[in-house]
Amino acid sequence: MQLNELKMKQRFQEPDDEQITNLVYIQFTIHQSRYAVPIDCVKEVVEGLPITPYPEKRSHHLGVIAIRGQILPVLAMGGHLPESPPESRRFLHLKKEGQPSFCLPVDKAKRMEIEPHTAEVGDIVKVDGCPVRLVDYQKLLLEALHE
Repeated sequence: MQLNELKMKQRFQEPDDEQITNLVYIQFTIHQSRYAVPIDCVKEVVEGLPITPYPEKRSHHLGVIAIRGQILPVLAMGGHLPESPPESRRFLHLKKEGQPSFCLPVDKAKRMEIEPHTAEVGDIVKVDGCPVRLVDYQKLLLEALHE
């Protein structure tokens, strides 16, 4: 077998188990419900920032926070607020190319991994015996704005 044929054959073979990497998500809790979003949508997790409310009441908009000089809207997913007191509240700063950036207030946030091909966005997976809904950026934005 020639070298080029060998390279082509190796290129299209199934990867070894050692080569398969888990998918990384940020799992977060809001009002006792667990969610996870792909890590590439999370720019950072910040905590202890005060929310400046809007002058007028806006559905699912809690106000804005300033992160390093950038003013970002804070949205309440499904109208739920975290149970933690405001001074210990965390915010997921969510950003995806070509989409608006925003923050979600959360009670907890942590890294989690799942094996590829075991679940996809929209599925509910069990993590530590608890259900976690896998959501994508667009879904989070739509839920925060329209529920």
